[in-house]
Amino acid sequence: MNQIKHFLSDILSRQRAPKGKKIAFIIALCLIFITPTLLATGYVIYNELASPDEYISVSLYNKDGDLLASEKSNLNDMGGSSLSEIFYNFVLEEKHPTDRPTISEDQTYIRAKIDHNGTEYDLLCYFSTDSETGGFYIDDQNSYYSIPKKLNTEFLCSSYAEIFYPSSKIFKLTTADLDVITPKSINWNYKAVDQHFLQSTQNKTTDKTETYEITSAIDISFEKSPDRTNAHVYSNDVLIYSGNADVLSSLSVESSDIIRVYIEAQWDDNGDSAYYGTIIYEFYVHLKNRSSFSISSDKVNAGGFIILNCYNVTDIQKIIFSSSRQGFAPVFKPYGSYWRSIIPFPEDTDETVLDMTVTYGATNESFSITVLPTTEKNIYSYQSFNSDRQYDPDKLRSAIFSTILNENPLVYFRGNFEYPSKDDYTLLYTHGSMILHGDALEDQTITVGNCYILNDKNTSGGSVRAVHGGIVAYVGQNDLLGTFVVLDHGCGLRTWYTGLSKADVSVGKILLTGEHLGKTAPTDLEGAEGFTLFSTIDDIMIDPETLWKNQ
Repeated sequence: MNQIKHFLSDILSRQRAPKGKKIAFIIALCLIFITPTLLATGYVIYNELASPDEYISVSLYNKDGDLLASEKSNLNDMGGSSLSEIFYNFVLEEKHPTDRPTISEDQTYIRAKIDHNGTEYDLLCYFSTDSETGGFYIDDQNSYYSIPKKLNTEFLCSSYAEIFYPSSKIFKLTTADLDVITPKSINWNYKAVDQHFLQSTQNKTTDKTETYEITSAIDISFEKSPDRTNAHVYSNDVLIYSGNADVLSSLSVESSDIIRVYIEAQWDDNGDSAYYGTIIYEFYVHLKNRSSFSISSDKVNAGGFIILNCYNVTDIQKIIFSSSRQGFAPVFKPYGSYWRSIIPFPEDTDETVLDMTVTYGATNESFSITVLPTTEKNIYSYQSFNSDRQYDPDKLRSAIFSTILNENPLVYFRGNFEYPSKDDYTLLYTHGSMILHGDALEDQTITVGNCYILNDKNTSGGSVRAVHGGIVAYVGQNDLLGTFVVLDHGCGLRTWYTGLSKADVSVGKILLTGEHLGKTAPTDLEGAEGFTLFSTIDDIMIDPETLWKNQ
């Protein structure tokens, strides 16, 4: 700089240089120094004044027409990864026509509406998460063009491509009534094609504490189980539970409670995961149609049964049953709109009181059943009674329970059981009675089942009728039972019609109460024909008399 000053000083100090030339020289030097600045300023002014309308705007929509993203940019201000920059390349880059690809109905796409300097484009864009291929788009002339791999990847690595990743969707939390619970907050991350995680922005949250009506219990389930949960349940603003959310369906609460539930659910990044994150829920629960339970009686004779009914139960597997009888678990069967279990009390029951508790979700009920002694039975004397042939209890039980029956839920017992007609039959002896027999009546046998004989001793092949409606589950014959028919009345309850001369029904036939099923056969007693009626509940024999006592 000092050298330039000395040079100019030397030029200007020379007396022999003409004054006009000095001025021209100075002007030339000034132009040399200020021209670049003038050019730069002019370029800026040109861009501002000559092209103020050069812009691009992009709006993206999903299949349902919901706006996903929108951006408008001046061409000179666009960033490399901005929405405008990505779709600007769609407009200006060389187009690559392609054959019409195969498109499935559920294939994901976005609709891109682009305005470039007043020229509008309407594109349906199908990006591909397959790193080896690009996608394609359809323009408003219904022409097909491929999306270059670079642009395809560039878009998929942006936050605008979330709908193309299934792993970006959080797992739903639903109630037993199939209502989807909206989260309070979401921190969800999904893996893009470049193996980097992006944070989801499309999943919906709510600022409100919503109320959900749930049938019977706080029964909720995740579409995919979290790695861990932390739940807090408040009843009338008092904390009544804190722990894992898996047990909420068995949490008992009072019917008048206002229930508030807070759940924090977390899915971990396990190295190769396509997602991870934390979701927080907070909501109120109004329990509707609460489950309830009832029993047919709080007293029962040994050898009989009671009926346990369960109402408003959606998942019978979630019933929790406990009782003072060791190793006993009831078998619940559907019974119309509710569930039913028959609880048998074998004749050798040694308990005097059975305490049991039934829990389902928010409902918990306890029952106490008094067990009475076996009903007092009569004593009969039949000198010709042959216990070895047909009446030995142990042999009979063996014959009955070795018969395999398939469950058939088509018919359920409803209404009353009917005695065999007194006009036609006489009850010769009842289940559990004692029979004295032998030459001196010194032998004693306890009977199994009720034996009925025809009033008219001259009748041959009298009609044996169903004591209740049911489906024929088995028709068979053996040395102990003779020819027999088994009717399944539902819920594990069956009646057995044994010692027949003929069975007139086949397996699968549905009978109504009082309908004919077979014919009587001769007996050694009283010189008349008859049959023997047994009754069982699953694998327990019961006193047929209880069929009428439980009505």
